[in-house]
Amino acid sequence: MLEIEKLSVVLGSRRVLDEVSLRVSSGSLVSISGRNGSGRSTLLRAVAGAVQRTGRIALDHVELADLPAWRVAREGVGFAPDTRDVFARLTVDEHFALVPAVSAWTDRYALLDVLAPIARRRRVHAGALSGGEQKLLSIARSALVARRLWLLDEPFEGLAAPMIDAVAALIQQARAAEVTVIVADGAAPNTLSEASMRLSIEGGRLRS
Repeated sequence: MLEIEKLSVVLGSRRVLDEVSLRVSSGSLVSISGRNGSGRSTLLRAVAGAVQRTGRIALDHVELADLPAWRVAREGVGFAPDTRDVFARLTVDEHFALVPAVSAWTDRYALLDVLAPIARRRRVHAGALSGGEQKLLSIARSALVARRLWLLDEPFEGLAAPMIDAVAALIQQARAAEVTVIVADGAAPNTLSEASMRLSIEGGRLRS
């Protein structure tokens, strides 16, 4: 169970998240839509510990709000930002080697079976991958950490249809293992038609 109570984020003089509260059961798929600047990416970053925040965040009764990002990850929270979080000089295989696999529902070999576009380029430096391949690599790395909660920011943006299908397959695998998945996407495809909860965010506030 993910519990968020009165979660707020202030960046500069702007209140980007305004006392957001949310309860999500384990194994749920939550879709969060909203326009650019609405706060949807900031919500995921706040849960992951990537920005300063106030309020309460608890995952299976473990309090996360005061933890830095690396401690949040140790609690089984995987986060794939929309910024293609990869190291240009490392190969695909080297990226996997950097991440301690704590996820019970997948491993590097299972991921490469599903993510064929990057499986074929395991010895290629990330800087030489296409934008879509870099995004798949970032998503795959976060999956290795996502033992209880998986946060995906704009995971489908810029991906070709086969890549979208591959990410969708991973989401279904995670849900089958009772991992909670939250996807922030301004234009989510039919892949999220089976979402347990559909929310929108506007002006830093969630709307059902």
